[in-house]
Amino acid sequence: PAEAADAVDAAAADPAAFDARSLAERARDGGNPVIPLVADLTKAVGEPYGPYVHRGATSQDILDTATMLVAARTLDLLLPDLARTERALARLAAEHRDTPMPGRTLTQHAVPTVFGLKAA
Repeated sequence: PAEAADAVDAAAADPAAFDARSLAERARDGGNPVIPLVADLTKAVGEPYGPYVHRGATSQDILDTATMLVAARTLDLLLPDLARTERALARLAAEHRDTPMPGRTLTQHAVPTVFGLKAA
């Protein structure tokens, strides 16, 4: 029900309401942080909506979603730098297309190669 979603949203809106140290300690017992977080969030939501806190999703679903949310935030920060790095490597590959260098295999010299290939 929409009322349950609103109650869960309201209870989860303030991360400071949850004791991160306690969650971390209890996560060791259950193998993941979702189990103690669900327990605390269910208690915070209270009746009659507590039973809706963890309905229809597995703990692994929640971990996977959280991982992707963090990855998306991280990518937003990294993509501009990654694009600059890509352009710099493309420039180096073009400039050093014919610049010879020793090839390497398992930390030993191998047949010669060109630096442009390494940069590409």
